[in-house]
Amino acid sequence: TNMDMHLTSLNKATLSLLGKTNEEIIGKTIYDLMLPEDAKRIQFEERLIISGMPRPTMEFTLQCKDKNRHMEVVSRWILSANSKPIGVHGIGRDVQERRERETAEQNFRDKLHEAEKLRVLGEMAAGVAHNFNNQLTSVLGYAELMTLNNQLPENVRNNAVKIFESGKRCSDIVRR
Repeated sequence: TNMDMHLTSLNKATLSLLGKTNEEIIGKTIYDLMLPEDAKRIQFEERLIISGMPRPTMEFTLQCKDKNRHMEVVSRWILSANSKPIGVHGIGRDVQERRERETAEQNFRDKLHEAEKLRVLGEMAAGVAHNFNNQLTSVLGYAELMTLNNQLPENVRNNAVKIFESGKRCSDIVRR
């Protein structure tokens, strides 16, 4: 590109990726080939680069013929005979597959994290259920002993039967 980021030449691989001819591209800015949100961001970043200083690697999405591609571009200044910057030479690399792989890996890590949280929650629930069942066993045992005691008044034994039946239902719920 020239210093205003207008394209001055492209190699055959770039033209093929874009699905364009030299005539369709030369004179346009590099920003014209990017997604609008990326173009805005890159234009802002370009304003921060001091002429002649090292240029950072930039990533953006390029609008190509078949589908948009995520690119990583390393660039350097093109210098005149008196070492003044007169343009920018960039080499782009399609990192779409790497980005897709990184996204898939992140999704996998997120799902693994969720599964781990569910596993821990399951262990915690099992522990609570086990402890609750231990306490419930005592209640059921004493309630059953009360129902077998013929010396207790009928209403107390009836209440003990209700306690025992409710305890059994609670035990069934915990087991499920």
